[in-house]
Amino acid sequence: MAIYDQYLLRLREVRDSLNRQLNEAWCLAASSHVLLRLHRLPEAKQRIDAAFVRLREAGRYPAEQVEIKGAAEQSVRAMAEYQKELGQWERAAATYQELLDRVMASKPEPRNDLAHANILTRLYAALSDLYRRTGRPGKAEPWKPRAWSFGNTGIVSCRITP
Repeated sequence: MAIYDQYLLRLREVRDSLNRQLNEAWCLAASSHVLLRLHRLPEAKQRIDAAFVRLREAGRYPAEQVEIKGAAEQSVRAMAEYQKELGQWERAAATYQELLDRVMASKPEPRNDLAHANILTRLYAALSDLYRRTGRPGKAEPWKPRAWSFGNTGIVSCRITP
């Protein structure tokens, strides 16, 4: 938390700009994951809400497309994790599904970018877990094993198991 807090302090020393707003949103959302693990839910929610304020100010959310690895992706994922921590599994599943739909609209390239493959795999795993928790194992089925080819490096298998 100390590193995130220091990063936020340094960001606030910089002149206000789109880049600063997006970096602040990303940092606030990322730090909320730490707070969730520490079960400091009110503080996590405050940071998530602040991240969305920055995204709205920057005109980046709500949006039809969400860039993978961006501030909006981090913030929506943080909100879904917060909902999951509260036991609001249906709501978290809907938030993750919305995030996945918007990320897919941005046309990620899991076959060409390992980071994209990793993030998509984590989204699929989170959705699969939430669908099983809500008693909808059939909805979890589409998120079964997927594989992406990475040029001459062969195939990377991204497995999601029940």
